[in-house]
Amino acid sequence: MTRREDLDPTSSLWDLFAVYLHVLRTKRGLSCAAVGREVSAARQTVSHWESGLLRPDEDQIRGLDALYGTGGLLEWIAFHAEIVHDARWQTRHMQDDARASVIRAYERSFPRPVPDA
Repeated sequence: MTRREDLDPTSSLWDLFAVYLHVLRTKRGLSCAAVGREVSAARQTVSHWESGLLRPDEDQIRGLDALYGTGGLLEWIAFHAEIVHDARWQTRHMQDDARASVIRAYERSFPRPVPDA
C-alpha cells in the first residue's frame, strides 16, 4: 500500500489538501516536475506534498492556487488544517519515530543555585 492510499480526507484537512493537490495535477495532465518548475520545488517534493509527507510553504501554496486557478482555496484549506487538531497526530508521530534513523532530544538546563555556605 502506498502512502497516498493511506490518506483519509474525511478525517484530516492535511490529507484532504494532499489528495486535492493530486486531483488538480492529474486533471490538468501535469507531471510533478512541471508543477515543481512553476512553484520552485523539486519533482520529488511535489510528490511528497501529494502523499502527505511534506507540506508546501505559503509562497508555494499561493503559486499552486495561481497555477490551478483555485481562487485561494488551497490557502484556506492549509490555513484551517494548520489550526485544527489532527486526531491522528500520535499515530503519525509514532510512524515517524519508527522510520527515523536518529532521534535527538534537546532541552535547556538551568544552572543550579549555589547554596549559601
